[in-house]
Amino acid sequence: MQFLSRLGYGKVYCVGRDVELAVRPGGARIPQIVASADQGVLFAALKDSNVIGIIFEGNEPIKKVVEKAKELGKPVFLPINVLIGQGQGARGHALGRLRKAAYACIKSGAQARIISLAETREQMISAGQMTGIADLILGQGEGHRIFGSLQLGAAT
Repeated sequence: MQFLSRLGYGKVYCVGRDVELAVRPGGARIPQIVASADQGVLFAALKDSNVIGIIFEGNEPIKKVVEKAKELGKPVFLPINVLIGQGQGARGHALGRLRKAAYACIKSGAQARIISLAETREQMISAGQMTGIADLILGQGEGHRIFGSLQLGAAT
């Protein structure tokens, strides 16, 4: 707990323990986040009561799915791990895709939240760093529109 408070979080949700990262909805005993590029899978996920949000695989938003997420009040998660540890060219491309997905959600009124999919404790980043990345995606001072203080990854 002391480690988490130093990073600025009260709680870190761990994949496999607190939430399941899945490619299709259903069959989980814990809440799910579904990551897919398939419109049908994402629609089914949004309608599933055990799914707490979705991720557009490749951060390519689908307008109809974004509108459904807004209608049902479920967030679209934007994984920032695609920005960390990339070369300059790949990071610029990933940043552009994140920006496109974030603005698609904001424009439609859907909730967009950045998340860290850290696999180890050492890869976790602080709440301040998450805010900085949110500002990088949307522009200085605008990051609060997608920053939801959710660290999703390994905390053990």
